[in-house]
Amino acid sequence: MAAVKDIFVSRNVLETIRRLDEENGLGLLIGEDSIDFIKVWKCTRLSERVQEDAMKTCQLLPGGLTVLGLYSVSAVPTASSATGNDYDDSNDPVSSVISVLMNFLKVKYFLLLNYDDTNPHSSPMFLYTCLAGGDVKRTKSEWTAVAEEGNLKDEHVRFRLKTQLPLSFKYDPKSDKLIKIIRTEVEHLCQVVGSPLTVFHINDSKLLLSPDSMTNNEVEDEENAEQQYWKSYETNEMCRDIVKYIETDEENFISMPKSKKKNAGSLNRSISVSMYTSTFCNTDPKRTPSCAPLIHQEMEEFLQVSVPLKIDAIAYVSLNCPISKVATILATTVCRQILAAELCITENRQGSTFSIPQTYHIQLPQSTFIVSVTYPEDVEENTLEYQRKCLHQLFCLPLTKPCFRKTNAYIFPEDVAPRNSYLINPHVSLLSAAKSATQHVVQGRYSYHHYMQDNCDDNKWGCAYRSLQTLISWFRLQGYTSVPVPTHRQIQQALVDIGDKQPPFVGSRQWIGSLEVSFCLEHLIGVQSRIMNVSSGAEMSNYGRELSMHFDSVGTPIMIGGGVLAHTIIGVDYNEVTGNMKFLILDPHYTGEEDLQYILNKGWCGWKGPNFWDKNAHYNLCMPQRPKVI
Repeated sequence: MAAVKDIFVSRNVLETIRRLDEENGLGLLIGEDSIDFIKVWKCTRLSERVQEDAMKTCQLLPGGLTVLGLYSVSAVPTASSATGNDYDDSNDPVSSVISVLMNFLKVKYFLLLNYDDTNPHSSPMFLYTCLAGGDVKRTKSEWTAVAEEGNLKDEHVRFRLKTQLPLSFKYDPKSDKLIKIIRTEVEHLCQVVGSPLTVFHINDSKLLLSPDSMTNNEVEDEENAEQQYWKSYETNEMCRDIVKYIETDEENFISMPKSKKKNAGSLNRSISVSMYTSTFCNTDPKRTPSCAPLIHQEMEEFLQVSVPLKIDAIAYVSLNCPISKVATILATTVCRQILAAELCITENRQGSTFSIPQTYHIQLPQSTFIVSVTYPEDVEENTLEYQRKCLHQLFCLPLTKPCFRKTNAYIFPEDVAPRNSYLINPHVSLLSAAKSATQHVVQGRYSYHHYMQDNCDDNKWGCAYRSLQTLISWFRLQGYTSVPVPTHRQIQQALVDIGDKQPPFVGSRQWIGSLEVSFCLEHLIGVQSRIMNVSSGAEMSNYGRELSMHFDSVGTPIMIGGGVLAHTIIGVDYNEVTGNMKFLILDPHYTGEEDLQYILNKGWCGWKGPNFWDKNAHYNLCMPQRPKVI
């Protein structure tokens, strides 16, 4: 970070601080320290446990992003809120916190934003610089408010590294030094990862990266270059150029017209990375032996515990970042996950039983920002409520809907199952209504369920079952439940269990309606529903305001049944002035393959006018309500 860089702050950060409505408060500023600029993307709350909060925040961040500074909201002006550069910080609590954080994070520069709620965009910004001898210099800095953090895919290369590291340590139930022993092993692992013993291979390429660029040896002539297996990059090459080294299916890897040049900013998938560590003298990565190897043997009986660390690390690297810096960023990212895994192991230990840490990548609401949360693999969601509450508070999120459950995990494009899997949110490309209308659509993700899926021939009788499956998929993908989407037989058994149907109903081809769907939602996943009755299809257009409010405030898909047909309403296009209305319909009667373009072109997912409904049929709408849980 340097004082001459341009500083940008996302308007999302200013809005988040404003919503906190705190008279006095401190929080961390998170973002990117690039070659040319500093960009603040997010902010978090800061409690009295300053160092602990800073450490946990760093462990949650993807590579390439870091803690940049502090924001301060104060009803009483402090020395740090003065506009001049000369000030006495001896009695300034904010400056004291900055000093603590700079020492703890081992940084030479730190930002301070003194938030002014009367004029947020003119809030004073200061840059703290650590000088020789431990003194700190403060200078006022200009900054610019910019739009939301933007599309990380367009501005950065996303690297993803998956590997498994062994964490082995001695376990003595009588010893009180277990945490110290684990810490020693963790520090050793991190030391190895950041040393010349470790190299990073860009998969599907012949490119190796190392923190000290030891693999980027210059090749003397073109003939030797052709014979050398591992390729070297030019010292002035940036991450935007890294795609040319990758040998893979271009059409699956990037998304752009074929006439355009490949660019790393157009990647659909993450760039996959492997990590390799030399086994030669890995006990001390700082030195290599200058003599013949020696074998040292000690005879001892002890209990050895080995916990596999399943590393799944991501890093967002600016397109203008030199390739030579990527290895250091990746090493830092892996070490963050190792430290997060250590905390997970020590906090969730039950006697001599140690949980295996598992990483879950979570995309924050209304954002492209992704954080990496570590939970014990074998622990149920209900036992993690306190940890989730802390995360909600840290990222200034309301305690009314789940954001950090395991089922909230982000699905990367490379993790999407093959063609025959369920389509997720097929309606997204259809959101382009007339200028005079307003769209109100389903919030979050759902999977499209329709006839003939799952090797089940339910043609002509299973439409309501499929609509129910879509509804439950929404609650599952939003993290409200971990219950799998039920089969037809499980749905029928649920109705028998609650006494709505007789035992012969199980295994039959009898259809169900909106009431049965609401019964199943309550019995299977504990969700209450509102039933709205419409006397005829001709009156459906009269309910534009009610449906608009549902999608804006609740956001769940709606099952509608009329006659012997069922559909799923996933949005409305309603003009309050003219009363004109369209319905965004997800049709469960489709019997084909998961071909998105065909489904959209043929209207199986699409906008329908009021004439879509049977004027002579009575309709019941099952409108699931969103529980207030985390």
